Amino acid sequence: MNGNVRFMLNLRYLFLALNSDRKLTSALELKELLINNIEHLPDSDTTIAFIDSLFVLCEEFSSPAVGVFYTSACDFYEYIMDINPKDVFFIGKESAYVDFTARIKHANYNISFYNSDHLIDLEILNESVSNSRFSILAYDFHGSKALLNKGLCRPFAHFYYEKPQAYKCKIYDDWTVFLQYQYKRLMEGMHDQVILGSSYSYHTLTDVNSVNSLSFSLPGLDITSAMMFYSEKNKIQSMNNTIFCFGVYDFFKEIKKGNAQVYVYAYKAVMAFSNAKSVHPELRLRCSPVSHDLAASVDLIVGSRYLYCNDSGSEGELTDEHDILSRLQEGIYYPVREPKCDDKLLGAQVVSLHNKYIKYENSFELNCELINKLKKNADRLCKKVYFIIPPLPESYVENISESMKNRVYDFLSELKSEFFHVRDYSIDRDFYYSDFYDGHHLNEHGAKKLRNKLYNEKILNSEVL
Repeated sequence: MNGNVRFMLNLRYLFLALNSDRKLTSALELKELLINNIEHLPDSDTTIAFIDSLFVLCEEFSSPAVGVFYTSACDFYEYIMDINPKDVFFIGKESAYVDFTARIKHANYNISFYNSDHLIDLEILNESVSNSRFSILAYDFHGSKALLNKGLCRPFAHFYYEKPQAYKCKIYDDWTVFLQYQYKRLMEGMHDQVILGSSYSYHTLTDVNSVNSLSFSLPGLDITSAMMFYSEKNKIQSMNNTIFCFGVYDFFKEIKKGNAQVYVYAYKAVMAFSNAKSVHPELRLRCSPVSHDLAASVDLIVGSRYLYCNDSGSEGELTDEHDILSRLQEGIYYPVREPKCDDKLLGAQVVSLHNKYIKYENSFELNCELINKLKKNADRLCKKVYFIIPPLPESYVENISESMKNRVYDFLSELKSEFFHVRDYSIDRDFYYSDFYDGHHLNEHGAKKLRNKLYNEKILNSEVL
């Protein structure tokens, strides 16, 4: 890691620390960092104005003033990122590299390609990353395998590349409309049950026009975001029970730290919903994309700001809300298909990616803390909460990390109470490979089977959502 990258990472860390604790010592520490690293600051009026504002803050410190300063700090950080030349080192298949370069606006980017099908000179790559003032290490699935445990130096940001397939352009705008529509229905107080979860419940327990339940589920959604929706739900006194539907690996996930495409889109939708929640119901629900806060991970900020430029194509006209919701409804349920000979392999491939999440110890601790609060709240309000682990193919279950699984199961086993219930359907062998669309999602037939089970066990109020 070179001096400029270290400075950029430390600068963001101190911005966040100051905004969090709002202490003079944090402001003075930030001031000292700038003085000691003046060579890494751009020579511009913007830099001078920012330094002046920091010195004024240190001399006339107050907690409210920190909030104003933090806004300018975010703007300054984006400025120094924008003016730095970007060195992108892409490791992966040639086809992925060609598609990657076609999708991004790479003017002023220096892009180097390392073919994962050939022997990569890691010493040269390491030296190039070390010498870059703004290094982005980009890779596809094959590139990530080629780099695994190779001991490369720390770049400024990582970017995991996935070719767009299931997600249409600007899908996060459509998801924002969906969340706001569900929130509007929630405030009407006409539903007795709320369902919260990731793609597992989005593709099985979600219906835009539901009459007996209300789903705030999205592909990529994390436990943190689900808890935000849960707190909104508790404003409605008539609500009785709640269903949370997440996989084991979701305990090690925070979408604000992820750079996979589905996590970036889910994060954008949730943040846009959160920012627009106070908008008057009569106003148009569709809102503009939210600008990133520095609290998001560096990988997410860099990926969203510089590497998703051409995802959406032309802006076009805003689509009517009804058309958006109808389009989403058509894509919720995965079609039934004939089982293939490689179905078992699919589950093993998916879980190998999910197993990598075990390294996110802080996310695991945060999510456990949130679920613990959820349990205590259910007991206090005497309103049932069901935490569901969804059905999964046998090949997925057989290959999931034992350490990951045991930690989650040990945690959940201590939470069961009169009002907090855990149901694990991942080991339910009533679900066959023919009930799944891919390596871990149920198809339409499997979804109906799950809803039938949940209704018979009195978890769902009705088989009809």
